[in-house]
Amino acid sequence: MPRVGRQGTARIRLPLLLAALILAAGPLTADRVHRDALDREVRLPDHPSRVIALAPNLAEIVWLLGESDRLVGRTENATHPEALTRLPSVGGMARPSLEAILELRPDLVLATTEGNDPGIARRLEELGVPVFVVDRDSTGMDGVWLAVEQTGIALGAGEAAEHLVSEGKRRLEAHRLSAPDERPRALLLVWTKPAVAAGPGTYVSDLLEAAGAVNAAEGIDLDWPQLGREGIISLRPDLILVADAMTGGPPPGIEDLENLPGLDARVVRVPGDPLLRPSPAALG
Repeated sequence: MPRVGRQGTARIRLPLLLAALILAAGPLTADRVHRDALDREVRLPDHPSRVIALAPNLAEIVWLLGESDRLVGRTENATHPEALTRLPSVGGMARPSLEAILELRPDLVLATTEGNDPGIARRLEELGVPVFVVDRDSTGMDGVWLAVEQTGIALGAGEAAEHLVSEGKRRLEAHRLSAPDERPRALLLVWTKPAVAAGPGTYVSDLLEAAGAVNAAEGIDLDWPQLGREGIISLRPDLILVADAMTGGPPPGIEDLENLPGLDARVVRVPGDPLLRPSPAALG
């Protein structure tokens, strides 16, 4: 029995070892050094050509930058644009598979401080894979612009990133200028059981404002506050926008909201995927 256990361990670790050796055998032209969101100096290839994005928004940003041909892997929820679904998945955002990542022989992995385990970056670096961690350190859409700029730095596509940010800001301002004068109080729920709202510090709140609404949760000092029934009613929303589940189906418990006593608000389902994927594509 002990021999079987040792063989089992070998079967688990051998793909990691072989993939690491393959990576080490190839020359890595690290001509650039940049500091990432974890305050690490990361040596980056001059022109990374085999990139894995460990967050759906990062994969979409790479695509928006016109660099999708560099992507060789994604996480399972990176499904927009649809062309990304043709790429191999390395698993979930929170716990991607190291074996799957290494089998794709990346010369750069893009990660985020929002959703990725910091240990992933450390483990991949130990195996010789450059990992650049992106942060949305600013609030609202400013955090999205920061993520675009940092992704552009990692790819060596700074000029394209500057253009994408400039165009995104122009479109956001155009939305604001075309918004109606009458501004309803809107509450946007990204989840319903329990109810989780987009607070004033989120990019979703900026989208609400640009669409001509007042965020009903603007007085709550939390990015994603959890609300009970009384809390929802006390915010006096005119409109409740409920994000669809990531599967595209109806959010659980939406009927309870529609029949909530004391709530004088219209309840409307909205696509959830763009709202949970902070990128300039959310501007339409």
